[in-house]
Amino acid sequence: MKPRKNKNKTAHLFNLTVKDYLSKLGARIPTPGGGSAAAAVGSIGAALIEMAANYSRGCFKKTAEIKKAKGRLAKLIDLDARAYEKYRRNKTEKNLKKSAETAMKICAECAQILKMVGREKNFNKNLAADLKSGKLFLKAAFNAAFLNVLANLKSLSDGNFAAAEAKKAERMKKEIKKDGKNH
Repeated sequence: MKPRKNKNKTAHLFNLTVKDYLSKLGARIPTPGGGSAAAAVGSIGAALIEMAANYSRGCFKKTAEIKKAKGRLAKLIDLDARAYEKYRRNKTEKNLKKSAETAMKICAECAQILKMVGREKNFNKNLAADLKSGKLFLKAAFNAAFLNVLANLKSLSDGNFAAAEAKKAERMKKEIKKDGKNH
């Protein structure tokens, strides 16, 4: 069976080498952009936390949850680029909302992982730097996706939707800050 040809140039960003992904990211093309990069950084952060959990006693349930969230973030590397490409081809309110919603999913995944590990005490102390680095990557990914959410919402004509989504994003941001102060 022949593989299907895909018109979407960013359909498989996740399968690129790091070198090729970074080359595309730095090129003078609209996608991948900040949202896709946020998802990539988030999945790297999740992978570091997953590694720390794998070396730690009592984190087995969390390891499975972190692995699933890492996979969802990895898929968002492509989904974010596709959503924005679709909007660029057809600048409709629906496509812009989809682009904002995709960036919001990146925020939600990062926030979920950070909350999951926020007060965890059972991590192997030898991996403290990896765990902290993973959290920093997730916070950076959240903030980058958050900026994309706000940029997309600003351009929407549906003010009620934009206000509601902005409130959700702000709540997540406050939760991350609050959790960060507790450990």
